[in-house]
Amino acid sequence: MTDHIPDELSVVGKDPRAYTDPLRRLHGIVRNAQGEWVLLRHALVVQAALDHERFSNAVSSHLQIPNGLDADEHTAYRAALDVFLDGEALAPFHERFRRVAAELLAALPRGVAVDAVSQLGARYAVRAQSVWLSWPADLEERLVA
Repeated sequence: MTDHIPDELSVVGKDPRAYTDPLRRLHGIVRNAQGEWVLLRHALVVQAALDHERFSNAVSSHLQIPNGLDADEHTAYRAALDVFLDGEALAPFHERFRRVAAELLAALPRGVAVDAVSQLGARYAVRAQSVWLSWPADLEERLVA
């Protein structure tokens, strides 16, 4: 059921959904040119999300709290952190978070496809985090990288 995505079948410049639809019919899991495993079917993604014995979150050389932890350890850290991330704790920042989102959207090029993860998601996460923690804007490129 697993296979390697041939190097000549690059996803660069293509719609990822249109690119993976034909692969999905043949394979549930593929390995891309970077050596990463890519799950192509919803049931497999759900299985990976729920089975920490076979699919660990602890895969990075950089500890990521809590998402880089599994099961009880993840739950314990979530419990400790959630009070700082609930609606009441973040309410004072909502307007600044909206401003960050509006600025990002306004700066996007018009009439061309954009990468929602790198051009929006990652940038928004870093900028909102920086606003929340009062970090300087000149850290953005390092944090995104």
